[in-house]
Amino acid sequence: MRNQEIPADVVAERADTSVSMIEKHYDKPEYVEEMEKRRRPYLDRLDFDEGGEDQ
Repeated sequence: MRNQEIPADVVAERADTSVSMIEKHYDKPEYVEEMEKRRRPYLDRLDFDEGGEDQ
C-alpha cells in the first residue's frame, strides 16, 4: 500500500480487517526505501562540484 499510496484505512475496509493489522503486516517499507531514508541526510551534506572532482 505504501508504494501505491493507498491509505491503510481504505485497504483495511476492503480487506475487512483493522488498520493496525494492515500496518503491522503489510505496510512495511521496502529495503531500498529504508536505505534511502537513512542515507539521504548524509548525501545532502556532501559537496561535489559539477565536474565530479574535489577542489
